[in-house]
Amino acid sequence: MFVENVGQFDSKARFQVRGANGTIFLAPNEMWITLVEPVPLSDKTKRFDSDELKKPSKGVNVRLSFVGANPNPKVEGFDPVDSKTSYFIGNDPAKWKGNVPTYSGVRYVDLYSGVDLEITSEKGKWVWRFVANDSSRLADVKLKVDGQDRMRIENEHLNLTTSIGDLLLPMINA
Repeated sequence: MFVENVGQFDSKARFQVRGANGTIFLAPNEMWITLVEPVPLSDKTKRFDSDELKKPSKGVNVRLSFVGANPNPKVEGFDPVDSKTSYFIGNDPAKWKGNVPTYSGVRYVDLYSGVDLEITSEKGKWVWRFVANDSSRLADVKLKVDGQDRMRIENEHLNLTTSIGDLLLPMINA
């Protein structure tokens, strides 16, 4: 579920999506990915009050930015999900956010001239597609990555090696 930002997140982010081991914030011309090292759960540590679960996890932040892109593309949710989410943060009810819209995907409209970016989930994996009417426009797409130790492309995936493991980003052109 992609959660729309209606004031519960940093104002630069338009949407947030959470996964098993991290969170992604989608801003107009970049994405912030926070990955957290998974906590191994043995039979002895499955209880919520377990000391093993209270240990701090290691994490890493990765930033993907779109070089030379439209600095303010339209960032919109698509395929609304029936469920809503609510945020009750702090003691001030004026800051609480209820019935926040959620979507199956997010689209960056005209991220580059004639190129949209669609981000969805397929089979529990994050998938992004650059969509262009003229495939020659895809040559304009330039991605800058910060926070990884190593980067390579393999089997249509951008593989980012970080201090807590690999992050595979499927790269699909449509």
